[in-house]
Amino acid sequence: MTPAVKTTSIGKKNGPTTKYSQRNAQRRRTTFIFLVAPALTWFLAFMLWPLLNMFYISTTSWSSLNMPKKFIFLDNFVRMVSDPKVAIALRNTGTYLLVGILGVIPLAFMLGFFLSLRKPGYRILRTIFFSPSMLSVAALAMIFLGLYRPDGMLNSFLNSVGLSALTRVWLANQATTLGALIAIDIWGGIGFNSVLFF
Repeated sequence: MTPAVKTTSIGKKNGPTTKYSQRNAQRRRTTFIFLVAPALTWFLAFMLWPLLNMFYISTTSWSSLNMPKKFIFLDNFVRMVSDPKVAIALRNTGTYLLVGILGVIPLAFMLGFFLSLRKPGYRILRTIFFSPSMLSVAALAMIFLGLYRPDGMLNSFLNSVGLSALTRVWLANQATTLGALIAIDIWGGIGFNSVLFF
């Protein structure tokens, strides 16, 4: 008789606890859904749907907004693979990524190590080096447009030090355009990554 009584008493004691646990779990699920729903809605509306729509448009022949779309399935992809300009674009992208990463990471690591030594004034230096990453893409574009223009700061500096032969139209020359863009990425990325290393 005693074991049966114990089992009954334990069951009675665990009853309210089990109900509380179930209510608590349900409340947590509801809270989770409530908190995740806005982010999930945002993701579906502004990330996933445009991505799927972009893929759908890539399977159509559509010359302008006023013209009807014609479904051509994968013909655009076949034409893209056979286009020599795509190979050039992929090569330029690979060069951009490789040189950008190899240019940013070592310099950022050295700068982060220097900041970690906590020399006098390191907080000011950290803020100065991090500030380029706080600029918008439009602001960076305006800064470097002024730097790279034919009559911009870079060419003016080269002229003032007697190196006029090195002046270029930096953003309109096939030999210098990619390097000029990589330099922007390196300048903007060193400070951010150095603070992460720090």
